[in-house]
Amino acid sequence: MDNHQPLKHVAMSFSGGGFRAAAFSLGCLSYLNKCGLLSEVSFMASASGGTLASLTYAHWLYQDKPFEDYYKHMKGFLNGENALKAAFDILEDDIAWEDTPEKGRNLINAFAKVYHKDLFEGGTWNNFFEPSFIKHIKQVCANSTEFKNGLPFRFQNVDNHQRTGIIGNYALYLKEKKSFNTLRKIRLGDITAASSCFPLGFEPIMYPEDFTYVGTGKTSLTKDELKEIVKSQEAYKQIADGITLNEKSGIRLQEKRGIGLETELTEELEKNERHILNENGKPTAFGLMDGGITDNQAIQSSILADNRKNGKFGTLIICDVSSPFMDAYSLPKVEKTLLKGFSLRFWGILYILIIIGLSVGFYYTNNMAMLATAIIMGFIPLALGIIVYRQLSEGTAKNNTWTKMIRKYIGYFFTIPFASFSQMIRARIKSTGIMVADVFLKRIRSMWYDKLYESKDWENRRVAVMIYELSKAHRKVAEARINRVKGLKDVVTELDLSPDSKIEDVAQIASTVGTTLWFDENDMQREALQCLIATGQFTMCYNLIMYICELEILKRELVTQDIKELRDRLLVDWKLFQKEPKFMV
Repeated sequence: MDNHQPLKHVAMSFSGGGFRAAAFSLGCLSYLNKCGLLSEVSFMASASGGTLASLTYAHWLYQDKPFEDYYKHMKGFLNGENALKAAFDILEDDIAWEDTPEKGRNLINAFAKVYHKDLFEGGTWNNFFEPSFIKHIKQVCANSTEFKNGLPFRFQNVDNHQRTGIIGNYALYLKEKKSFNTLRKIRLGDITAASSCFPLGFEPIMYPEDFTYVGTGKTSLTKDELKEIVKSQEAYKQIADGITLNEKSGIRLQEKRGIGLETELTEELEKNERHILNENGKPTAFGLMDGGITDNQAIQSSILADNRKNGKFGTLIICDVSSPFMDAYSLPKVEKTLLKGFSLRFWGILYILIIIGLSVGFYYTNNMAMLATAIIMGFIPLALGIIVYRQLSEGTAKNNTWTKMIRKYIGYFFTIPFASFSQMIRARIKSTGIMVADVFLKRIRSMWYDKLYESKDWENRRVAVMIYELSKAHRKVAEARINRVKGLKDVVTELDLSPDSKIEDVAQIASTVGTTLWFDENDMQREALQCLIATGQFTMCYNLIMYICELEILKRELVTQDIKELRDRLLVDWKLFQKEPKFMV
């Protein structure tokens, strides 16, 4: 028996994907606002780029600011290369770092400062703890990944009148016993940076140093304050003990303690303080990276939140800018040119001969420029060689098996033609990029979608709003989805729900925008930002119509008069989108 009401008590999850995800999510939110459903959303989970849009909206909402102001603000922030330029300006400005003397001066922290100043306008986690600020969004969850246990690390408040807030996971979390004075002061810009610092593009953001700042009185947040609230526990020992005690339920325990590691377990731990450790009494420091590493669609967070509720979510809406598709790997070609046919040893000997030639030239001509050039050319490789040698010969690296083999066989690389050596380097960089950005993310994406769509408990309660769904290149995917439900094809034909070519063109542009934190000149020329927002709007409209049509076929008893009236309004908007896909932008 169904115990939920469709499109009531709605949960939303927003995928990662840089500014592409933020703009698409903005479109999704703006259409829900237009059709009147946004006020039904009570939970939002996000990763990476999706956090920019969702956390900013919640911050705006808790300040009683109108949606129209949020939309204008968010759209302006995403425009062009403004955020990127601001980050680099901060990176080179000594004064910009004076209020955060312990914060690492690097790219992710420069973006954190941009988010703090320009996106959240100085906002902190404070309002997310205040019962008086409870609006229709009762709980938010911004996902990050901690690099101590390799587990999801969630910045979230609890949906109850106390608004206590849970940050972290079963193994590592932040906990205060009274008034939450420290947690309240954490900047939303730092939380967003922790959720969106994707591998290769950024370094990890470090707790506690990178969350500190200097102000006046209570506005300061010190490293000692942040260290004091860190709690950790031996997660994997607990998992092993649980599996040993009850082998039959081992998988469940592993899912619960090794993957979920969520609020229920944290509360459970609070009842049993003897399990809480601080690394032998010392405060814990750890790195945080992109929430998309462990769940780029934030589906897991929504499933766990649904399990925690006394009443289930009526519907889960997933706003996703990723896809299951990827280009096949192709090996970089060996560039067979005359100069690249020589080995590194040849170029090394030539380099030394040039230095000798410059030195001889100085001897005969007394030309100081020749001497300076010879000294610089000799010093650079010598200094690099000393640095590399020391790195491979000191500390733990000295006895590392990889270090031993590098020292033993490095000479072979000097005999290989430079073209082949270059190809080896490029192949490794390319394959690593594909592995991180495509293979891992798509595998994890598949895992959580499988869990959601294979569960009987989520039948008739899920709506996936995919950026590529209405694009020209993926028309067959949309058709396959329609054919999945018997009778739905006839409804689509009757209601004229097939996307117009104008919609397909806009969606095609949106689905081909790269994962970046900017829109370059080419993006601006093809109106990528506008296309992404519009695609979020009309794809949300389309999927809500399809969801209601499926309910009318599969679960007619759940379709109330309010839902029927909503469907009629959605159909009016769909006709407008068919005429002009960007009419709302």
